[in-house]
Amino acid sequence: MNRGPAAPGSRLRSRPVAVRNLGWMGTARVLQSLLALGANFYLARVLGPEGFGVLGLAAALVSCFAILATLGVPVLATRETARAWDRRQQVAGDMAASLLVLGVVAYGCLVALLLVAHLSPLETAVSAISGLQLVAGPRTFLWAFSAAERMLVPALANLAGTLLRVGLVFGLVHAHGAVRLVAWTAVAGGAATAAGELAVYAGIYGLNWRFGPGTLWRIVRASAPLAISSMMTRVYTSLDTVILGYLSNAAAVGEFTAARKMFWLLIGFLDIYAQVLLPTVVRMRTTLPGGLSGLSGKGINLLVAILLPMAVGGTCLAQPLMLALFGPAYRPAGPVFVAMIWAAAASGVGVHFGTIVTALDGESSLAWATGWGALLDVAGNIWLVPHFGAPAAAWVTAAAEALVAVCAVWKVGRQFPLGPGLVLTPVMLSTVGMAAGLWMLRGQVSVWESLAAGIVIYGGLWMLWPQNRRMIPVLPGRKWGWVPAHRNGRERL
Repeated sequence: MNRGPAAPGSRLRSRPVAVRNLGWMGTARVLQSLLALGANFYLARVLGPEGFGVLGLAAALVSCFAILATLGVPVLATRETARAWDRRQQVAGDMAASLLVLGVVAYGCLVALLLVAHLSPLETAVSAISGLQLVAGPRTFLWAFSAAERMLVPALANLAGTLLRVGLVFGLVHAHGAVRLVAWTAVAGGAATAAGELAVYAGIYGLNWRFGPGTLWRIVRASAPLAISSMMTRVYTSLDTVILGYLSNAAAVGEFTAARKMFWLLIGFLDIYAQVLLPTVVRMRTTLPGGLSGLSGKGINLLVAILLPMAVGGTCLAQPLMLALFGPAYRPAGPVFVAMIWAAAASGVGVHFGTIVTALDGESSLAWATGWGALLDVAGNIWLVPHFGAPAAAWVTAAAEALVAVCAVWKVGRQFPLGPGLVLTPVMLSTVGMAAGLWMLRGQVSVWESLAAGIVIYGGLWMLWPQNRRMIPVLPGRKWGWVPAHRNGRERL
């Protein structure tokens, strides 16, 4: 018997469901990120660049095998559940069983690689422990709650898992030799998150666990084109770390990992954005296809207004920020962070248009673009890392992200007009003003005061333009939602 609320497809109404979901996940992500960053700052100082580098290398290896552990199934599951809500129990059961089988297979492949790889005993052990997340972590039901437009549950579950991990880190890790223990804390946090989401989803909606090899093959065949595009950012940075580890040393990997932590903070918010955007675009494609143009144009306007000043400000404050967060041992991480912040900006554009391409069943073309990006990433790392070290690995990541973003924009632009053009002039002028302010403040105030001043300067200048104020959903008199409303025959967001 089907349980739970009516199909989300019937909820194309005036209530801003997507904005509320984005708010829940965004708030939880902020808290998670602050907790995780605090734990990482602590670990970077306690373990030193070498120990932190071992953790970074293990995480990169696990991320590479995460492609096999998911094979695009979560993205496919979100899309198919949104399309066939009446069959949600069967879809959820099939997808969950497929993910479990794929996770076990991926972990077996990781262990097989570790047996023949020329890694140190510590690197092998930590990688084997971290790899258990392939079985526990990706089993979360974020995709299912996303299709149901109920993001509060995964938000709380992820926050609880992060709290458990951070608590274990601060309570148990106090010495350089505790690298293995740190890996176990990550596994515990992922398992707690997965168990909580599974229990709640099964209780609300129910699950049908009928499953067989034929079902697995059907799902894998349908989801395979989504695999590369859905994991593109993790693949690029993981390849960077693995190649850097082989061509350099653990300390260089530690410095690269430190800069990448801030990068992952930004990517985490983009993941939330994609999770909320995908089911919305899938339903809008059927019910209000004309709204896709406005959604695409206004969404990227807001993203650029955030990403461009973030990249410029991060460039100005990279060196003092790395020193303040991780300590003097991580001074070489400053140039790496500059490249990673621009990679995050390019990734934001790619995520926005890539999600729309996926919703329009264009994952094959996106997979091709990502494949070329991966080839660029591998070739660039092999060629440049031996000469320029970690900064080269980061800039290659930025180039690969930019390539995928351009391809996604081109693909969407071919299918329908992109709506209102980018409001670049106000953003660029505001960003230049912020950069000038940071330049005048350099050396006179702390990095945190400079960061706050930059935000205030940019925000104040950006709000001078009326069209920018209309983009903010919380301003008085402004109705906001993903679904276009109609007034006097005109379409608006």
